[in-house]
Amino acid sequence: MKHSVVRGAVSIWSQMTATQALAGQAQLALAKVNAADAALASKLASDASDSQVRLNFLASQISALQALLIRGQGSQIQLIVLLHQEGTERLAANKLVADLNALLLKHRNVNGVPQGTVGTVNPPVQASPTLPA
Repeated sequence: MKHSVVRGAVSIWSQMTATQALAGQAQLALAKVNAADAALASKLASDASDSQVRLNFLASQISALQALLIRGQGSQIQLIVLLHQEGTERLAANKLVADLNALLLKHRNVNGVPQGTVGTVNPPVQASPTLPA
């Protein structure tokens, strides 16, 4: 289970790196033609950076819990909390991505606005009696 949480956090971190890059490019391109949307692009880049700070903290918590679990000291409650934090961060990151992608689409004909998009991160697959981990 821990490996799945780490993969999720890493995927979100990478997603936010792409969000920062595209939002920064969009901000520069829009600065001359649409100040309000340039400011939105700046906010999206800043929010993505803030998300990465939270993800770094989450990754350190995951590592600490892993060390505790290896010694038989961790708890299911701690794991559930980390999974909830990862899920909350994923939802927020996917919202940032949706907002960025909408902004890029809106200004796709503006010179310098990136033509790419950022993908969403799906939740981890949960093991069940019929679906092994």
